Amino acid sequence: MDSGTINNKGEGKKVYMRTPKASISQMPSPAGQVIHRYESYEHAKFGNVESLIGAEEKKYFVKVVEYVVLRKEMPKDIAAKFGVSSEFLLARNPKLVKTWTTPKGRKIRGFNAGEKIIIPGPTISQVAARFGLSEEEILTRNAAAAKTWTDKKSKKSFQGFDRGVRIIIRTGKLAVKGKGAAPKTGVGTRREKTVTINGIRFKYGEIIALGDFYAKPSDMFKAKRSELKKLRSLIRKEAKDPSSVGTEEWQAATKDRYLKLAEKNVTHFAPSNKALTRPTKTSGRNHKTEWQKHHHKALKAAKKGHMNKALATNAFGDHFLTDAFSAGHLINKEDVMNRFEKVFTSSAQKKFFEEVARQAWKDKKVSSSFSKLETYDPIKGWWNIFNWNPNINSASRFASLLQEIYNDKEGKKTILNTVPKIIHDSLNKSGVEVANRNGDKWTRRLTGDGKLNAETLAIGKKAVAQSQVNVLNNKNMTGTPDYIALFKKVWDYVPYPTKKGVDRIKKVLKKMTDPAHKLTLKKAAELIKKQAATIIKELKDRKKLKVA
Repeated sequence: MDSGTINNKGEGKKVYMRTPKASISQMPSPAGQVIHRYESYEHAKFGNVESLIGAEEKKYFVKVVEYVVLRKEMPKDIAAKFGVSSEFLLARNPKLVKTWTTPKGRKIRGFNAGEKIIIPGPTISQVAARFGLSEEEILTRNAAAAKTWTDKKSKKSFQGFDRGVRIIIRTGKLAVKGKGAAPKTGVGTRREKTVTINGIRFKYGEIIALGDFYAKPSDMFKAKRSELKKLRSLIRKEAKDPSSVGTEEWQAATKDRYLKLAEKNVTHFAPSNKALTRPTKTSGRNHKTEWQKHHHKALKAAKKGHMNKALATNAFGDHFLTDAFSAGHLINKEDVMNRFEKVFTSSAQKKFFEEVARQAWKDKKVSSSFSKLETYDPIKGWWNIFNWNPNINSASRFASLLQEIYNDKEGKKTILNTVPKIIHDSLNKSGVEVANRNGDKWTRRLTGDGKLNAETLAIGKKAVAQSQVNVLNNKNMTGTPDYIALFKKVWDYVPYPTKKGVDRIKKVLKKMTDPAHKLTLKKAAELIKKQAATIIKELKDRKKLKVA
């Protein structure tokens, strides 16, 4: 209830008009109810990479050297120097072979001193043995390049490759197409990999999407079948119609875990980058460290032959890998929040909350919705003999509500989440010029969450394909993998801002880490407008606000 004798027009002490800390502690803030992520259906798109994976092929250059014959040097002596048979040496140089008859009538074959001869490369059988393949496998891929030489005297034939020829060797491993993988036929009909969690079958990309709903793979593995089925259903529903699933449904499916995870999503953003903003003291966790952690566990599981667990763990980790393909995730979230907080003084807070509340209150949905509410608990004070619960029925009271939320330890974190969210959305909308260490070119700017384009998806899928290949090649592997090299193979696909991209991000950061900048104020108010219903539901569920 509200009081007619205490109002916003100066009647009574102003302190009576403020919602007290005691009645709103640990409230979720409007800023906390916003999400910075690819939509689930967008994450899921990255998982269909079967057409990008094929048998690994390496090109082997046949080294054939020329040699000048020394005086009195016999073919067997030359052959021994180079590890080839003397008969193959003679067969390889038929036009240069000379025959001499000894005093005893024995015929000797050889080469004139000073003659330049060709030392043959390995035979097909030797190449096959070197790579652990059959001769048939070598010939299947290199039939046109193969040649046969026959020694006239012994009639022995030697099959191999001429000098300068590059032959293709299939290693028995997998690789990403375009990076040493053979083309596949019928790839359009190949189905996306699937994994099973508690008896529920998911597509690989659907597990990637689950990275927003569980803190770690072990939580996913322990989840109830009913929850997993519901999440799978929502992901597939959203894939058919991106606007068909709202925050409330994700909240319900995860028993209100979804938004709590979203408030603590520093692991979905990039490592600190001093080219963008001064690095600050952070948790050291980011999308790169998080992906590496899960990829490492997946590789270890594959090494033991536990492939379902390995692929499921890897897919969960690939959520953080695909986050790296969003312009809004090129920043380090903690650095941005710390930069804003440094200048968010008491006076800056007052002006910020008053202006944000004023702008948000102009929206009829916000003002009408909050005006129907009052604090759940009465104001605590000697003067409050009637147990008065103040209504949130004006912009000034709404500003006080925002300020008190920020004054709370947890509320402060969620208010500060507004800043990276605003920057995140701005970068995703306008895009950032990027490149990667694999030489891939973005002809368009990198955009992001809700704005995934075909170019980014194509390059991102290569990264996911390489991540899968690492795991599949590690199945039942003996010895210790070169983890650093495997990490690099994947992360070389990840975009980084070019010089123009850096300049673009720095301009956005300069504006939107300024609490007095008109764009910061405008965007913060817009977030409240968009999330008003969710904010109210959370406050009512926590018994902080109630119907007046």
